[in-house]
Amino acid sequence: MRNSKKVNLVSLTDEITDALAKATGLPFKEVYEYLRRIRENDQFPKLPRAKELPTISDAALANLLIALLSGLPPQKAHVAVLRLADASVSYGDHKHIVQSRAELETIGAPLTAFLDQEHSFTDAVAALFGMPRKGPAAFEETFRWTWISIDQRRFSGEIHLHAEVFTPLPKPVLDVLIDYGPPEEFFRGDLQIHARLTASTIAALARAADRVTP
Repeated sequence: MRNSKKVNLVSLTDEITDALAKATGLPFKEVYEYLRRIRENDQFPKLPRAKELPTISDAALANLLIALLSGLPPQKAHVAVLRLADASVSYGDHKHIVQSRAELETIGAPLTAFLDQEHSFTDAVAALFGMPRKGPAAFEETFRWTWISIDQRRFSGEIHLHAEVFTPLPKPVLDVLIDYGPPEEFFRGDLQIHARLTASTIAALARAADRVTP
């Protein structure tokens, strides 16, 4: 259940950092440095000392995850956040998404954002954050094989969007691999995916941001 909104916002920042550090295996100080750096570039909210807790947007959580996945040092991670906000889905890949329109519409918002041909990689990751914020446990179970990855050299992203229902055995109802490319190529050569995170990491960060206990 969600706790009272009358909380210390500094400790919320620490809780978000701690949750992401535990989910990724990175040191707390390193994760916090990424958060601090993108906050300085207005890509994550500055949480003032106040009694009322504002909601941290799905886009802000997406920015933090992208910065951490980028493989760039903290002081340059904001560049990856900017580049991937411009990374878009190809026409061919969007046709595959549209073929799953019925399934996406059945699951509902915010996943229906994937149906917008103009959506970016950041929009897609933000939509994924919107799902566990409706129910982290259900998201982890239904989307357990969903993952996101980033190629730090090309500033491109990839999402494997997979959902299943249990009847009672698991049955896939959505299975789409989506590539997001930059508006211009920053790197020529063989691509190399730098890092990948799964639905469990997304759910852990969503829980921390909303102070939802497992």
